[in-house]
Amino acid sequence: MAGSGTRGPGTSSASSLYITSGILLFPRLGALLTVGLWITGQMLASLALDGFGWLGVEREPPALAQALGAAAVIAGAAAIVRTQAGVSHAVRQHGAWLAFGLVAGAALPLQGAINAQLRTDLDAPIAAGAVSFVVATAGMGALLAVALIAAGAARPQLGRLRELPWWGWLGGPVGATYVTSVFLLIPKIGTAPTIALTVAGQQAASVVVDRYGLLRLPRRPVGRVRLVGVGLLLAGVVLVTLA
Repeated sequence: MAGSGTRGPGTSSASSLYITSGILLFPRLGALLTVGLWITGQMLASLALDGFGWLGVEREPPALAQALGAAAVIAGAAAIVRTQAGVSHAVRQHGAWLAFGLVAGAALPLQGAINAQLRTDLDAPIAAGAVSFVVATAGMGALLAVALIAAGAARPQLGRLRELPWWGWLGGPVGATYVTSVFLLIPKIGTAPTIALTVAGQQAASVVVDRYGLLRLPRRPVGRVRLVGVGLLLAGVVLVTLA
């Protein structure tokens, strides 16, 4: 593995991609479908990291239970997509956004593995988290500059920050908690179990957010098929974790 300096850009790219995907996908697809796509991408990427030993992760070929778990996760995500006005309609209307959600989810295990290596190099978990977020902030700044200059995006209305509710400032602390927990857990229990446990919490929270329209998001019905999809996702998580 290269030195920690070469890992920073990869970390910022993953963070920037994940944060941007949440901003773009939650209003379009809802919390449940967005998180379901993230979970599918996360599980597949984490199993690949463990199976091939990429990015310094100790190689652990997937067991049968993990393969079955991954299949259950994919089936669960497909069931949730079906509720988005049917599979064919959802793919035609949101195909690019669905793919974006999968890619953004897959970036998270890569970020976790990179941060775990950064932690090993620095031998200081909190310092590694700080470095990760400094580089991620620089990455988001670069992305904003490109959007403003090349894409002609609307300039941010900074004056409206005064209208932001108190919980609108919690994104940073929540992200820091996630990043720190991931690079602490991956060396201890492996990439796939770490991602499995974190996405289980994500999926449970997303059901509540969609059902009640929390955090200023539109309310979306959580019907039987969606609940079956959630059950399959969580069953897959359990299989991967216990393997």
